Amino acid sequence: MLDGRNVTCRQLAVEQPWVAVCVNYMARQIARLPWKVYRRDGDAGRVRDRDSPAAQRLRRPDVRRTQTQLKFEAAVGLLVDGNHLERMVTCADGRPGLRALDWRWVVPYILDGDVVLWEYRPPNTDPVLLDPSEVIHYRWAGYRPGPLGVSPLEHLGVTLRNEDAAQRWGESNFRNGTRVGFAAILQKDGSQKQTPEVVEQLREQIVARYAGPENAGRPIVLGSGVADIKPIESQTPVEAALIDQRKLNREEVMAVYGLPPTIAGDLEHGTYSNVTEQGEALFRTVLPPWLELLQTETTVQMIGNPDPGEHYTEFDLNDVTRGDITKRMAAYQTAINAGVLTLNDVRDLENRPRFVEAAADEPLVMANNLVPLSMLTAPEPLDGPQDQGS
Repeated sequence: MLDGRNVTCRQLAVEQPWVAVCVNYMARQIARLPWKVYRRDGDAGRVRDRDSPAAQRLRRPDVRRTQTQLKFEAAVGLLVDGNHLERMVTCADGRPGLRALDWRWVVPYILDGDVVLWEYRPPNTDPVLLDPSEVIHYRWAGYRPGPLGVSPLEHLGVTLRNEDAAQRWGESNFRNGTRVGFAAILQKDGSQKQTPEVVEQLREQIVARYAGPENAGRPIVLGSGVADIKPIESQTPVEAALIDQRKLNREEVMAVYGLPPTIAGDLEHGTYSNVTEQGEALFRTVLPPWLELLQTETTVQMIGNPDPGEHYTEFDLNDVTRGDITKRMAAYQTAINAGVLTLNDVRDLENRPRFVEAAADEPLVMANNLVPLSMLTAPEPLDGPQDQGS
């Protein structure tokens, strides 16, 4: 409820600038991460799955829909509505795909704490009934019990009302262009009896006409009973605190989303060191809970394996967490020396062509120099020619 009108979470995300900043920034960072499907391969670890229906749905959700759009829309749904619904469909070209459903037009039917049926009824179209097995439901769990998620915006009711009022106050003040604060001096010649009722009625008229953010700066015209008005030169407490209040609103929005202020462009307390540190923390502490939610729900609801660890989806964070060239090379050197990575593993991570020599796929171990493991375990050649005598 803002200014006496009911607004949806999507409207708030559009109208409130700091909500839009947080949602857009986090959703775009999630959308840039590769989302892959893997399967366990015994002792070989895991291998990338490119051909299963789940892999095809993630790689290209629809004929005119990319994986980037899928990730962005799912993230926005969670960050704004606390829920997002994807319908598993067959694309026009026959491939398995995914189609986003607008949460505003989704009606869940709940029985014993579970959704037993989804109804999708957008305007000017016939409603569609969907079984839970036909959709993937992403939800951000909150403090309210039940199968539906909770929007982060529900925790910002007072904050967003304050911010909306401050925006309307500023807009009205600039539009009307005059000052509000004044004191009304009543006549003393007895021409009108100044009973408490008359004074209160006049006060109510003044408040109705000139108080509130919509009337900020409105020209003052008073009727009989007022002999003079005295402008109030100093700022009112509300005006003096307006800027600080808007800063507090901004901080509260970012706190709910767990986003460091410097990442979203608030550099009031930013330094070179904390900007760099908080930027690196984005993929360590801020986004991982949201990524984990997308990964696990997709694995369980779309793949549906009895053992999700056997076949699962995962976001690839290598590109965004590997650091600059100096840090990467130092880390690679340590990993090679410890036998954790091979030379070809490193070249794969750096998107460089692999060495064709088989030794490049073998772990290196410390000896006098780094050598392939097979050279240490091979039998030593005999010294000198064998005796052909007796």
